[in-house]
Amino acid sequence: MMDAFNLPDFRTLFQAAPGLCLVLTPKLAIVDAGAAYLRAPMTIREDITRRHLFDVFPDNPDVEKSFLNGRLIECVRAAFGMQSNGKHRTP
Repeated sequence: MMDAFNLPDFRTLFQAAPGLCLVLTPKLAIVDAGAAYLRAPMTIREDITRRHLFDVFPDNPDVEKSFLNGRLIECVRAAFGMQSNGKHRTP
């Protein structure tokens, strides 16, 4: 069992993760981005943190049923256990 003195440094682990990871609040504000994510072209931590996910990645109005209007929103809601009205599901 780990105590407070033996806990791993989660921020270091997060920054070292090879995937493109974001940390979001339940209201979908970006808290942090992993190092791999920040290596993506034109991505600077200060430019995306404290902003809403869909402000950073706006929908494409030229596409009738774009990814952001559909699957991504569904995935984010599922990850946070939210219904389409923004309320959390109860088991």
